[in-house]
Parts: sequence; C-alpha cells; structure tokens
Amino acid sequence: MAIRISTLLAVFATALVATTSAARALEPDKDEAKLLKSCEQRICEMALTKKPQGGDLDCDLSKTWAKSTLKGGEDKSVRWGFGDAQCRVKLDIARSDVIRVLTAKQATVEVPAHEVNCTVEDGTSASEVKAKLAPKLQFKGGKVEKIWINLEKIDGPPGIKATVWTAAGLVDSIGLFHGAMVKSVNKFLLKQCAQRYDMAGNPKPDPKDLAKQRAEKAKAQKAAAVKAAAAKAAREKAGGEKAKADAAKNAPSVEKAATTPAAQTDPKSGPSAAAPKPAAPAKGPTASAPQPADQPATHQPAVKKDDSQGSSAQAAR
Repeated sequence: MAIRISTLLAVFATALVATTSAARALEPDKDEAKLLKSCEQRICEMALTKKPQGGDLDCDLSKTWAKSTLKGGEDKSVRWGFGDAQCRVKLDIARSDVIRVLTAKQATVEVPAHEVNCTVEDGTSASEVKAKLAPKLQFKGGKVEKIWINLEKIDGPPGIKATVWTAAGLVDSIGLFHGAMVKSVNKFLLKQCAQRYDMAGNPKPDPKDLAKQRAEKAKAQKAAAVKAAAAKAAREKAGGEKAKADAAKNAPSVEKAATTPAAQTDPKSGPSAAAPKPAAPAKGPTASAPQPADQPATHQPAVKKDDSQGSSAQAAR
C-alpha cells in the first residue's frame, strides 16, 4: 500500500527517523536516490490517478540514515545508541490494494510480509540485521488513520535487536511515534505527490531547477547586455578618436586657406592669377546715347548718294 518509502524500507526504524538529512559514514548505494525517486513516482501515480489499470507497486529500494538523524527521533523510552543505518527491501504490493484503500470511505490493508536487510554501525564495526515485518494500515476517506508495524522477526546483535523490538512494540501497543508516522504518510500522499507530479503522474519541473534556470538565464542576459554596452562604448570611443585625428590633420590646410590672399603678385613672374580681361568692343556702328530732353538734337548732314553710275547705265540703254 502506498506509504512513505522510508517507512516501507524499515518500518521498525520510522519511529526514530526524521526527514532531516545529515552527514553519514555509511555511503548510500550508487542508485539509491534514483530508485527511491522511481518508486515514489509509481506510488504518486496511483495516488493521483486512482486508476485500477496499471502495474503493481514493485520496487527494489535502499535507504541510508545518518546517526544524527536517527538520534533526532529518540524518546525517553527509546534511545539509539548506534551509528548510521542502511536498509534494503523489495516492495511487492498489488495495485488493486492501493487503489481500494485510496478510494474507499473506510478500508484496511495488510501488506504482505517483507524482509528488510539492514547494515548498522556498532562502534567500530558494521553489523547485519534482518527483520521481517507485515505492516497494516487503516484508511478513512483516502487518508491514513492508523499504522501497525507488525514486526514478526529480527536477527542481529542483541543490542540492536532489543532496540528494534522495543521501538516496534511501543508503536503498535501504545502508539508511540504513531502520530508522527501518520502525519508523515498523509503529507506525502496528499501534498507532496501533487507538488511533484501532475494528475497523470508525470514529474513536474523541480522548483529548484526552475529557479536555477531562471537565475542562469538572467545572468546570461546581464552578461550579454554588459558586453553589448562595452562594445558600443568602444565603437564610440574609436569614432571620437578618429574624428579628432581627422580634424587635427585637416586643421593646417583650413588655416592656410583662410590666411592666403586671393591673388599675390610675384615680382618676377607678375600676377599669380590673371586678372579678368575687359570685354571686347562690339563691332559695327555704336548706338548713340540718347540725348537729354532739354538739349536740341544734333542733326548730322545728309550724305548725298552718288547717282552718276546709275545715270550712265540708263544712258547706255
């Protein structure tokens, strides 16, 4: 049945397990996080879609807890006097059982017995511990109301066995840590699944990844803007320097042109520039200027035409 993975891995230790992380001497398995995530998605897909069709909850898992994490769940009745712990379990739960308890008004599911294999640091060495448990959970309205660990068997060093038996017995008999376990399971099923997956059970983008992508994009845009501004400033500076250089280069010619006379006379060769020639006088008779009105007009004597040649021509006829 759908229950928080850490609980299914080692229900006998959930009374001592907090959700905080800490440094640990036992190194997690290489694929621990990947396998946990894969199984989490399958559980959430069932919890969100509630579809009866699909595969069963079949997962090979491992989980590692730091000593400080385990000690963080201590109670006056139970003390964790050992080091880190690492447990492995193969989950095999029918999908029909999961869907039934999630959709029924009230239902109880008894998980088939699972064997949990653990490694626990004990002083300077690590001890192997094997436990067999068959958890039972009671649901109402799709929420967990009660959890029983049902530890059936445990093999390992006497000190560890005693601690585990005590913790499991207190959970089942007087409900020690029971409220925290129920709250943790319901938070996972009802809140965290919806935060991490869509209604089809597909992973949503991780908010941390989205924030990181936005920060990287903003950083890249800022760098591009700074680069563009620097390039523009460089172009403007180069253009200004070129303009100054051109102005300095042309300044002597302009000053010389401004101070040089239009025409200078060379004592040896004469004027440096030829003066414009006066207009040539018009050919033919020059029209006489009009006489003023108050002066009498000057009459030129009439020139008589020589008709002698004409008379001779007429006499010959």
